[in-house]
Amino acid sequence: MSVVIKTLIFALFAILVVSASLKVSSFTQLEDVIWRSNLMPYALVRVAAVIVVSMEFAVAAGLLIPRIRRFALLTAQYLFLFFFAYSLWRVQQKITAPCNCFGAIFLMPPWATALLDLILASACFFLSDKVNMSPRSNTLSVQSNPIQVKE
Repeated sequence: MSVVIKTLIFALFAILVVSASLKVSSFTQLEDVIWRSNLMPYALVRVAAVIVVSMEFAVAAGLLIPRIRRFALLTAQYLFLFFFAYSLWRVQQKITAPCNCFGAIFLMPPWATALLDLILASACFFLSDKVNMSPRSNTLSVQSNPIQVKE
């Protein structure tokens, strides 16, 4: 795997771990942001917050395991697209409370979160195309198209 691909995967891993860790450290604020969005009854807010944090940690762990890295990248892509849709909905509903994406330390308005999520989903799409299962070693490798010479 090329150094650039490894670096981008590690950056995604770091973003997911930092984001989930900061959400855990300000969990009640995360619950408050979810509640203010008026998407679910209050009884489900804590469950939704736990699912979001768990997904981020699980996808981050998957990025470290070569055999499931491509699946983790595809899952991360859908996770970021879900966050993108949620952020756009918050913009449309004029919910100005910061998203709590990175806990209470780094707060962003919904439009900035939507942009960041779209960039991250695009990065996952790009990387999932570059990482594939190698039939010989049963591990992930960078995709290449060898040139065949006709004789």
